[in-house]
This record gives sequence, C-alpha cells and structure tokens, in this order.
Amino acid sequence: MLNLAAPVQPPAPVADDPLPDGAGWNTPETKLKAPSSQKRLESWDSDSTMASTSPSPSASQSMTMSFEKQVKPKTLPQPCGQRGSDCKKLIFMDVDGVLHAANFAPTSFSKPCMEALAMIVRETGAQIILSSTWRLWDGSTGRKAVDKALKLHGIPKLAGQTPDLKGAVGRPNEILEYLKSCEGGPAKWIALDDMDMRAELGDRLVMTHATKGLRPRDARRAIALLNDWPLPDCDSDSDSDWSDDEDGAYSSDVSHRESF
Repeated sequence: MLNLAAPVQPPAPVADDPLPDGAGWNTPETKLKAPSSQKRLESWDSDSTMASTSPSPSASQSMTMSFEKQVKPKTLPQPCGQRGSDCKKLIFMDVDGVLHAANFAPTSFSKPCMEALAMIVRETGAQIILSSTWRLWDGSTGRKAVDKALKLHGIPKLAGQTPDLKGAVGRPNEILEYLKSCEGGPAKWIALDDMDMRAELGDRLVMTHATKGLRPRDARRAIALLNDWPLPDCDSDSDSDWSDDEDGAYSSDVSHRESF
C-alpha cells in the first residue's frame, strides 16, 4: 500500500487580498504581512479585543474637552449688548471737566477721573459715545487721544460720537439726535458733562465739577441710573451735589429737572 503525504496548507492570504487565487503566496512580502493580517482577522471576532482598543467614555470626553479648549478662541465680554444700531446702555461723555479739570489740569486724563469712569463701565457694561468737541479735533486733543487714554486704563474704546450739527443747536440736541438713530432706543443712558444741561436732559445728566472732574460720587450716581437702581443717599439731589462748594458756580435749583 502506498503512503500518501498529507497536503500542505498554503500560508494565510495577505490583508489586501481577502480572496486570493493562490498566486504569489510564497513571496517575501506575503510572509511579512501574514502575521499582521491574522491578528486583524482575529480582532474582528473577539469582543475582548474590541473592548481593549476602544477608549472609555471618560477618556473620550476628556479628549473632546481638551480639543475644544485648544480650538475655541478666547472672546472678551462685550461692554453691552448691541444689535446693529440697537444701543442698550450709553454714556455720552464730555472730556474737559470730566476726565480732567477744565482749563486747570496740568495734564490731560487725570488718573482718579479715569478710574471713576472705569468703575462705571465695569459695573454697567455701558458703551461710551463721545459728545465733547474733542471728537472734531486731531492730535493730542482729539478722538484718538481719548481712545488711547481709555485703553491705558483698561476701558473699551469709544463706540461712536454724536453728530456735529453746527450752528447754535448745542450739545443737548446733538445727544438727542444720536438717540434717534438707535433702533428701538437705548434701554438706559446718561450724559457725563460739566455743562448744565438739566433743562434738556433732565435726570439723565450726571453733572461733574469743572475743576475736579469725574469723582467717585458721580460714578456711583451714574451706575445707579444706568442699572436702574435707587440713588444712594450720598448721591441725592442735594445742594452739595449740584453746586460748586468753592465758588458757587453751579445752581442748586433742580425744580425744572424732568425724567427721560
């Protein structure tokens, strides 16, 4: 009786050819790829292998949070909500007599005055509209100089300026004209100025001391008006708030004030 040798089983096919025709099985390339293809095929049928290679939910969540932290840009909060020309809170700001003493300051933009303004913006989120004649000038007494001073004290730059109506129209009408351009009108607004405009602007005017500029007392009053809070006792409509303690330059008569 003849002894027949057992048939030789060909090596496993390469991964790139799942249904081979037998050609090229003994090539060096095939012998190198065969072990990796076997592991890959075995992993398809093994739940334990799939579990070991799948990241845990906590790890996946951690990776997502890390990715978002890297790709999300850092955005600074806006000083106030605004949609197009829809102005929410506005500060109409003069410069001389507000940010420094009018005609008396050795330097522009007094630090105490700028700190008081920064407190108003920080507590209310209001935007600043330049109503001073500085908006019409260039150089060291112009709008760019104001923006530079605001940036130096961490205050957002000017959001705009009132129109120049020329003639004898006056600053109050320029402020009121700007308000007409606001879509729906601003929720709250004030004017920081050393000029007495109470007849036109009513209690929306926070009148500063011409020789002292914006003070903490003025800032607290402005914050209360913009946030619709009760006025603190120290900021009530008393003679000391509306008159010049030194030379009596300001009138304390508030009978004609009206609410806007």
